Amino acid sequence: MKKILIIAILGAFCTTTNAQNGRRAVETYNYFGISAGLTQFTINTDEANVTSGNGWNAGLSTRGSLRRNLDMVYFLHLSESRFSVEANDISNVLQPNEQVEYKLLAAKLGLLASYKIIGHNLSIEAGPMLQLSDKLKYDEGFENFVVTGNETVSIDDFARTSNINFHVAGGLTLGFKHFRVYGLYEYGLTNMLSKIDTESGKLK
Repeated sequence: MKKILIIAILGAFCTTTNAQNGRRAVETYNYFGISAGLTQFTINTDEANVTSGNGWNAGLSTRGSLRRNLDMVYFLHLSESRFSVEANDISNVLQPNEQVEYKLLAAKLGLLASYKIIGHNLSIEAGPMLQLSDKLKYDEGFENFVVTGNETVSIDDFARTSNINFHVAGGLTLGFKHFRVYGLYEYGLTNMLSKIDTESGKLK
């Protein structure tokens, strides 16, 4: 995870530098921001019973003006997301199924185009995002459990998700020049479960 954080921080530094260099040519302002918020996360798959969970994120960003009604936002977010997967204990068939909670630690680098609907007060934003993550964390007491409906996939197997994933994000920002509230929806374009093998192939 340390290597992932170093790469993410370097990426944020590079995007900040680019934004400042571009200021001489076209920008009229370039703001540096700190953000924090709550998240809800889930994995959409037909091969496991996944329940969404809550988490948090915090990060840094720069917002620069490109044109009269268009800003560009660069950001680095660090997040902790949680979700659970239904599983059963192969060593005790009489034990009922349980929800095993996973924790996903990730760094997210994003670039959003921000169209200003009402000056600095209301804007709509969208763009690509790169997510760098570590192996999922879970309670070691569930090591003997397997994913319900996919008994060849252990709880540890399911934790070995792809470390690099691409997302698209979109949302609204509301507020004032130096204080804003935003809501952002992120959708994964890549198969996060592509490293997990089953009898019929990779998890989807």
